[in-house]
Amino acid sequence: MASLKNWILAARPKTLTAAVVPIFVSVCFVSYWIKKNNLPLTVEYWIPIIALLCSLMIQIATNFYNDAIDFKNGADNDKRLGPTRASHSGLISPELLMQTGHFCLFLALIMGSLLVVQGGLPILAVGVFSLFFSYAYTGGPYPLAYKGWGDFFVLLFFGWIAVAGMVHLMIGAVPFEAWVLGTQIGCLSTTLIAINNYRDQITDRDVGKMTLAARFGKTFSRVEFLFLILVPYGLSVWLMLSGHSKPGLYSILLAPVGVFLVFKMMTSLPSPELNKLLALAALHHLLFGFMLAVGFLFSM
Repeated sequence: MASLKNWILAARPKTLTAAVVPIFVSVCFVSYWIKKNNLPLTVEYWIPIIALLCSLMIQIATNFYNDAIDFKNGADNDKRLGPTRASHSGLISPELLMQTGHFCLFLALIMGSLLVVQGGLPILAVGVFSLFFSYAYTGGPYPLAYKGWGDFFVLLFFGWIAVAGMVHLMIGAVPFEAWVLGTQIGCLSTTLIAINNYRDQITDRDVGKMTLAARFGKTFSRVEFLFLILVPYGLSVWLMLSGHSKPGLYSILLAPVGVFLVFKMMTSLPSPELNKLLALAALHHLLFGFMLAVGFLFSM
């Protein structure tokens, strides 16, 4: 029987910031928005708690599917440059990972039904698509990650949908600022997959996993990464100029970290050294979200 340590490894905890950051930024933004506009609403904290649990279950399921399917397809092999994967290393069988992924989605379905009651048809649609694409990201007849759609769907689900859906659940509307925040958070979530795919582009191409990095090569990957870093900071300037000075200013304070990430991406070749950059990018994503959230709280 697999140990807890092996299951934690398979869940890829460093990537789970992608599920956490949109939730707490959205809650802080909603609290600020309610007070700023004198809305007759209160923050219902059970909503973000349930949403966070659902989001974590869906992302963990996605990671389990990815681990099992990449091993079966040969994408995780002895030439792999990335961290240890549970299936490839024999720590957990791919069949058990798949079954546990199904169970995680079942839990998300049960908990998510409460959110559907709260948010109605838009949340039902988001939930159905999230559950479906958790598997379709690497599985099924048209695996998105293998066709080059992985980056876009990370931006979509861990940025725009995560933030807009959370805000809609709590206030019944989606202000333009929520889309801005979703773009910032989604871009920084996508930096994680961009680094991962840049590192693995050669081995991915060899087995037919045609990510954007595998399709277009190193220069494209570096330019994409630069774009994914510049956009969030550019939108922080917009926040400052649009009357949301503290969240904009606080997040801009992290710009030196963003510059360092870009420098390392521009000067590094695909190698295991990028695993350190991936960890730093995850921390950068978490801290950027934290600074946005603190900025909204201090604006109240």
